[in-house]
Amino acid sequence: MIFAFCRSRAFSRLQSHLRLCSTMAGASTGEKRVAALMIGNELLNGEVQDVNVKELAKFVTQRGAKLRAVEFIPDEYDVIADRAKYWSEHADLVVTSGGIGTTHDDITYEALARAFGLPLQLHQPTSDKIRAAVAERAKTGDAPAWNDALDRMATFPHPSRILVTPDTWVPTVVVNKNIYVLPGVPRLYRLMLSSLAEDVGSGSVFTSSLYTRAFESDIADVLASVQERFPHVAIGSYPNVHYVGVRNTPEDVHRVRLSFSGDSEVRF
Repeated sequence: MIFAFCRSRAFSRLQSHLRLCSTMAGASTGEKRVAALMIGNELLNGEVQDVNVKELAKFVTQRGAKLRAVEFIPDEYDVIADRAKYWSEHADLVVTSGGIGTTHDDITYEALARAFGLPLQLHQPTSDKIRAAVAERAKTGDAPAWNDALDRMATFPHPSRILVTPDTWVPTVVVNKNIYVLPGVPRLYRLMLSSLAEDVGSGSVFTSSLYTRAFESDIADVLASVQERFPHVAIGSYPNVHYVGVRNTPEDVHRVRLSFSGDSEVRF
C-alpha cells in the first residue's frame, strides 16, 4: 500500500519534499482487543503523571493486538467495579495499573472481588516472598517492620490465576479470566508486562513512515484519497513541533511524519 502511494500521481507532486520511506516488518496472527484501567486519585488530580499507558500501547501493538480504550479512574470501589465489569465483557484483555499497595486507598483487589462476587484470600506463596524480600532488605537496615498491612499485597480475589515475573515477588493477578492486575510503579509495570505476552499473542503489525517538509494542509486531500482507497490501513499525520521553519532549518528536519500501519501484509 505504501508503495502504491509512492507511485501515485498525488505523491509525484510531493516527492521533492519527502525524505524517507521506512521498511516494513512483522507478521500478524490475529487481533486482540485490550482495554486499560489506570487507577489512582493521584493521576486525576495531577500529582502524578502517567507513563504506563505508553508502555502498554507499545507492548500490545508490537504483538498484533490493539489498545482500544484507556480510562483513568479514581480509587473508588463502585467505579473500579463498574468499569472492570464493563471492559471484561467488551475486551479480550483488561489491564489495570495501581491500587495494590499496603494503604487504605489501595483497593483494587477488593473492588474486583466485589465486582465479581469473589472472596478475598491470602495467597501464601506471595506472602512468603514478601517476607523473604523484607528479610533481605533488613540486612541493609532499610526495611519495614512486618505487620498485617504487608499482607494486603498478597490478598487476592479467589479464584485467580497467578502469573510470576522473574526478578520481582509481585505477581500479575488475573481476575475473572481476563483482568490483569498490575502495579502502578512504572519500573514494575514495565517489567511485568512480559507476563501478558502469551495471552496477548505473538503477532505484530506492518508499519512504515514517510517524512516530509510539506505543510500538513497541502497534503490533507492526498491523504484523504489514499485512506479512502485503503480503508484497512491506518494512516496518521503528525506535525513536528520542533520544526523551526526558517532559512537555516537543516534539510533533514521534517515538518510532518506520515504513519502507515496495517495488520495484514497483503493489505499493507
